[in-house]
Amino acid sequence: MTALLQTGAWKAGELFRIELREPRTRKDTGETAPEIFNLEFRYNGVDDALLRGGGIYAVHYRGELLYVGTLTGKAKTKFGGNVAEERFWKHLEAQTMRGRSVGFTPNNYKLVCEMADHPLVESISQNGVLDGNGAVKSYPRKVAFAMRHWNEISRIETDPAVLDNFTFCYGRLSPDAYDPAISYQQLKNYLGEIENSLIRALAPPCNGTSHRTKPDNLAVGPQPHEWNGLKNLFELRTQK
Repeated sequence: MTALLQTGAWKAGELFRIELREPRTRKDTGETAPEIFNLEFRYNGVDDALLRGGGIYAVHYRGELLYVGTLTGKAKTKFGGNVAEERFWKHLEAQTMRGRSVGFTPNNYKLVCEMADHPLVESISQNGVLDGNGAVKSYPRKVAFAMRHWNEISRIETDPAVLDNFTFCYGRLSPDAYDPAISYQQLKNYLGEIENSLIRALAPPCNGTSHRTKPDNLAVGPQPHEWNGLKNLFELRTQK
């Protein structure tokens, strides 16, 4: 019998390699991003089957839980995609504030430029390349995290131990746990309810506030208590 939930945990260095690239140039202004935004995190294909959608994941750094999120699938196809390719690399780019694709919405860019004096904030506000531009949108909470750990993160490309300070946990729900007729949106709503319960219980600092619950969304999958093993894994990693 297939387990309802398969779980795993990885150091970032087990899943990704770092590539140095030239900072991107903004097409509409011709400006080039500051030099520190020059990294890409490339997934190496490890554990592809276990990392498929849909499921719920957590990001930790040195035992601190940073973020909880979901992957429903890819291109509106439920249980498709790979969470490392669709989510994890974006968190590495945004949490380190070293990623080549990092950018901000105009409002978040303004808020970041008003943050405390710090070399990272100075780089971000150096020119407007990151203002309203970039495939990986970040926000002040992630900048604040990077500022706290900047002495390490600023050398991540030359010190593999810094990359391995990031860990990822993932719980993949078996497609066999669902009626095949369930839609992508129903699965997304269901995973969102489980995600909300974990955010309320664990309060990861880089998440926003949880959403209003809709108990009817839980009817299509295993009940919340069946996710306790994943919650325990998140908490165990937080204690390490």
